[in-house]
Amino acid sequence: MARLARLCIAEHLHLVIQRSRGDEPVLASAGDNDAYLACLCQAAVAANVAIHAFALTPTQVRLLATPSDDSGLGAMLQSAGRSFVASYNRRHGRRGPLWDGRFHATVVDAEPHFIECMRFVETAPVQMRLVERAELWPWSSAAHHSGRKVSAGLAEHRLLWTLGNTPFEREMAYKRLLELPLGDARASEIESAALRGWAIGTTRFVESIAALVNRRLLPSRRGRPSMGAQSDQEERP
Repeated sequence: MARLARLCIAEHLHLVIQRSRGDEPVLASAGDNDAYLACLCQAAVAANVAIHAFALTPTQVRLLATPSDDSGLGAMLQSAGRSFVASYNRRHGRRGPLWDGRFHATVVDAEPHFIECMRFVETAPVQMRLVERAELWPWSSAAHHSGRKVSAGLAEHRLLWTLGNTPFEREMAYKRLLELPLGDARASEIESAALRGWAIGTTRFVESIAALVNRRLLPSRRGRPSMGAQSDQEERP
């Protein structure tokens, strides 16, 4: 079966996942995490991509980002990868790639799903049993959004303002959300959508995106409902 083209649409929110090759613990030290973040932030500026949330774990990178053009995500991750892999291999005396082929990405209907996808990204260390509370993980934006520290290079998404009128209100509201489990089943659905490139959103949203691309945006309708099924029901009068 032919591989579907990766979704990357200018000015739309995207969920991005990049996995290590063979689940090797690539980002296992403070120095390597800091080096990757530096490469990523520099590449994001050059590619004009707004990063709204991130989480680095030993075997996976998760991002929530908005590219300014259709090639932005690819340009950013290729540039960050070239810089990081070269320096990583020098430091560790190794050769070859670190990542499992191309990165995975899908477009997200921001209005209903931004906060949910941000929780998915920032609770990755909790989902992977690396830490008990998301804001305690040093290499994610959870601490930034819950008011524990400031992370450079983040672009605030307009939908954060739905959590409160002041920074303090938004931080406290989001901290409470982080304490609520996303649920293994829902986290698995979101991850599967990102890995397979299925759009996350309502039927109306998917149809609007389908008009811009020449590829399927949802799996065949069998078994589990599509990602937008719940929202579709909520839209009906």
